[in-house]
Amino acid sequence: MLGSLLVDQGDSSSPSFNPSDNSLLSSSSPIDEMEERKSSSLKRRHYVLQELVETERDYVRDLGCVVEGYMALMKEDGVPDDMKGKDKIVFGNIHQIYDWHRDFFLGELEKCLEDPEKLGSLFVKHERRLHMYIVYCQNKPKSEHIVSEYIDTFFEDLKQRLGHRLQLTDLLIKPVQRIMKYQLLLKDFLKYSRKASLDTSELERAVEVMCIVPKRCNDMMNVGRLQGFDFLCHHKTTFTPLTTFKNQEHRHSVKSQGHVAFLAEWSSAAWV
Repeated sequence: MLGSLLVDQGDSSSPSFNPSDNSLLSSSSPIDEMEERKSSSLKRRHYVLQELVETERDYVRDLGCVVEGYMALMKEDGVPDDMKGKDKIVFGNIHQIYDWHRDFFLGELEKCLEDPEKLGSLFVKHERRLHMYIVYCQNKPKSEHIVSEYIDTFFEDLKQRLGHRLQLTDLLIKPVQRIMKYQLLLKDFLKYSRKASLDTSELERAVEVMCIVPKRCNDMMNVGRLQGFDFLCHHKTTFTPLTTFKNQEHRHSVKSQGHVAFLAEWSSAAWV
């Protein structure tokens, strides 16, 4: 009896459990793999949304450094006599941009952390409001010129008094950078939404909106440079003939009624 049991146990043909036999281990089904990919895409999408919200908070803080810092101090202490009338050109409509982002848009983006599907419609709904960036960009070249005249004197003194790390020029370029950044983050958000097989129709519209608005901003920046040429002429800025420049990367040429073209040199930060 015992012998027959031993023979049976040693019989290779008898069924037995072999831990190394992978065929007996359960494998994930195609449905499980799809769910795993969807979960991974949703996580990545959430990271993009978190970045959007966190950078928006930083952006509002930076705008506050301008409005509640420089602008408030200049209103309190006044400006140099030769700068009077120019201070409004320096800041353009940044106060309007700051108020809207601080009081409304940041909060709406934070709500999207709980309801991500609302992100696309948020940008589509407020397309017209975002046109205030177009106004800001049109004014930017003239602002750059005025700031450059006082950056090492008046504005440096204000920077020290405010205890800021960034120069005013670094802060004033923030709206230009921000309006360009939205489309990049939205494109990433759209990409992971598609990978998660979600409805992306509203997101696609949002991406389209946030490609059009920066394009118009850039167009108006160029208009602002042309207007800046007239502005600089009015303020008796010295120009150098076109032929003396070799590097034109950060300069803009203007022809006027058959006269010799001249170049007004702008800070590279103004170019996008």
